[in-house]
Amino acid sequence: MRNVALSLASGFARWVCRTEHRFRTRKHILFVCDSALAAEYMAEFWGLFGGDQRLRAWTLLPPRMDPACAEAQAIQRALRLPCTSARAARLRQWDLVCSTYHTEHEDIVDRRRQPTLLVPHGIESGKKVKGVVSTFGPLAWDSSGHVRYTRVFDASALNRGLAIQLNPEYRDIVAVVGNLRDDAMLRMCERREQIRAGMGIKAGEKVVFVLSTWGPACLWQTVGDAVLAQSRKLLDEFRFILNAHPHEYRPKPPGERVWGEVVRAQRQHAYLVREPDADWAPYMVACDVLLTDHTSLALHGALLGRPAVYVPVSDELLEPGSLVWQYRHLSPVVRLDCSDLRERLTEALASYPLEPLQRLSREINSCPGQASDLVRHEVYQLLGLAQPLS
Repeated sequence: MRNVALSLASGFARWVCRTEHRFRTRKHILFVCDSALAAEYMAEFWGLFGGDQRLRAWTLLPPRMDPACAEAQAIQRALRLPCTSARAARLRQWDLVCSTYHTEHEDIVDRRRQPTLLVPHGIESGKKVKGVVSTFGPLAWDSSGHVRYTRVFDASALNRGLAIQLNPEYRDIVAVVGNLRDDAMLRMCERREQIRAGMGIKAGEKVVFVLSTWGPACLWQTVGDAVLAQSRKLLDEFRFILNAHPHEYRPKPPGERVWGEVVRAQRQHAYLVREPDADWAPYMVACDVLLTDHTSLALHGALLGRPAVYVPVSDELLEPGSLVWQYRHLSPVVRLDCSDLRERLTEALASYPLEPLQRLSREINSCPGQASDLVRHEVYQLLGLAQPLS
């Protein structure tokens, strides 16, 4: 009897929510956030619409995340929206569900139920996760092989073509809208000397921005000790900005290194360190050359025309022909022990193939400077609303 009662109560609640949807006067948007990093990107996206009084929005945390934990608190600080429970989110009919990655809330992020939008938290680089391209691969599909999203945003027409090759459904799903972060970064370029001075970088100093993704194959976990040992020998010739992915600051079991904290401690040795919650764009603008693994963050540097030096990255981690695959193939690669770091940095600064890099930058972002307008156009179409007059 108890199960029957619960089923009837749930059915009645669902009917009430569906009825309420028909009569509501404001559009309801749900942001599904799996990390503080995702929430930062969503906050920038929501900033384009937050002043529209026709819209209301809520946040949904990942399954099994304690709302009181530090990560959940960071998500809520970034978005500053009320949280809803998964149970309430399933009952409600949403006008749009937005996520930055392929959430475990598959029954909510399902275009058969309601409009869904994937706003990736970076540029799709061609990096593989568990052997597949993360943004467009099977992680984005339901059990029948259909794409879960009504619309997927990307910065690159090349990536749209890659998506269609993986699943023809993407032809009507992927919208090329540029990249909000790129546009903000490009606006900073006119203040480059001011930004460098604010970081304590002297005129004429060559600045190396060290980039890393996260996990066992990342720069820090594979060659981190070698990078630190060899770069320390070069501090009279280069300024180094160290960067660790926010996930590398997460606590580890006893005996395992927390690489984020290792990186943070390098300030005592005259390195500059980008904190995980700091905007990466000023550091990208300030640098002269990148030292990187297969992180998609490096592609923002390519857009600025920055030469790169790569650490060894397995071919198995990259989709052939993808953006990071191309960038790596343009770039010199250091040895595993990084003993040739000085030579490779000097090579990249002196003789990098700049014309192919310019062509690549045009593929990375097909519409620089236009993201705000293109994103608004697509989102208001999904919501069935006219854009407000600016």
